Amino acid sequence: MLESSTLKSNYLESKKPNDTKNNETKNKDNIKLDSNGDEMIWELEKKINIFNALWSWGILIIVLLAVLFVFTLLPLKYSLGFATFLIFVIGVLAIIGIFCDFFYKTLNIKKIYATKDYLVIERLFNKNIMIPLGSFYIRLTGEPSPIILDSVGCFSFVSIINFQQQKELYNFILPSINPLKSTNFNLLEQIMIPKIELYLANIGQDDYEKISIQEHPEIIGSKIDFDRIDKMRKEKGNGK
Repeated sequence: MLESSTLKSNYLESKKPNDTKNNETKNKDNIKLDSNGDEMIWELEKKINIFNALWSWGILIIVLLAVLFVFTLLPLKYSLGFATFLIFVIGVLAIIGIFCDFFYKTLNIKKIYATKDYLVIERLFNKNIMIPLGSFYIRLTGEPSPIILDSVGCFSFVSIINFQQQKELYNFILPSINPLKSTNFNLLEQIMIPKIELYLANIGQDDYEKISIQEHPEIIGSKIDFDRIDKMRKEKGNGK
């Protein structure tokens, strides 16, 4: 009986190193690296909803066809003069330009992810963009659209905004009715908050006093603790 217990104990002990190695292997397999070899700690995930996709792109196509129909029908129906016709042509080209820009901002995004220090935006037709974590916040409902697509709620306009200058660094469009539910931006915010607090604790007093942001569910990075930041600034000698 004692010999059996000893054998069982030796067997369990012999398994422990292997189990540890297996766990380490699994952890390594779960780590994603970008093209520079940096670990990707977050990547934008979008839940594909068939109804939402059909609704979003359907509305876009209907609006485009309706506008083009009106702008081409009126000159033909009323036999307008050359000057008026030229205005209509310019109007049509402007509308096409707006929609081309819309498609570009929607389809140009290849991948968005975060490393330990940067938010990286990989684009199909341009160079990648790297923005230091902590220096920006993200607004999920950007400026009002020149077309009705934002009003009907079938697309979300996303803006990345610099804290100090309040300047838009980049913007893109998501074909999503509710980006808070259809994406994992909430996980990115958990990564951003400590970086933002550290960033704001180290900027100059004049720049810090210009910072104005209110907590809002559609502003990723707004859940910051200014009392904590003020305390950090005093400890660093940056506060009043």
